[in-house]
Amino acid sequence: MSDQHPDSGGVESYPRQLQEGIPDASPGSRTFRVALVALGVLAAMAVVVATGFGILYAVNPMGDEWVCSDGEAPAGKQGSYNACFETGKTLPRGYEWDPFGNRPMPYNCDKDGWVQIERPIRGDRSEFEQDCVREGTDLPGRWELAEEE
Repeated sequence: MSDQHPDSGGVESYPRQLQEGIPDASPGSRTFRVALVALGVLAAMAVVVATGFGILYAVNPMGDEWVCSDGEAPAGKQGSYNACFETGKTLPRGYEWDPFGNRPMPYNCDKDGWVQIERPIRGDRSEFEQDCVREGTDLPGRWELAEEE
């Protein structure tokens, strides 16, 4: 009896011959392709993150943040002006108006007419507290203009 199928036309079906002309994928080229795909995915993620930061920088969602809302000014007890009160109203006993008034937040002091100031944190001359004031404001003790970067 023969190993040929009646419809095979005389061509042996077993053992099958390897397809000629198609190279075997070596483990090295497979690793290279996987590494290339991973690198492409990482590059795409980096582009997305960079684009997001670029849009945030352009739009600047924090660009108009002030210490207090419109119609308010900061007040508090000596050296700690962390409350906002409506301007023109009488302050509670022991409170005084912040000498710098309402102003942009220190990280947003690049507006026209405003300058950044700083003073050393108590006992440490290497760290500074920063704030923002109108140009020409008389600065209280220990405050001085910040060095421009």
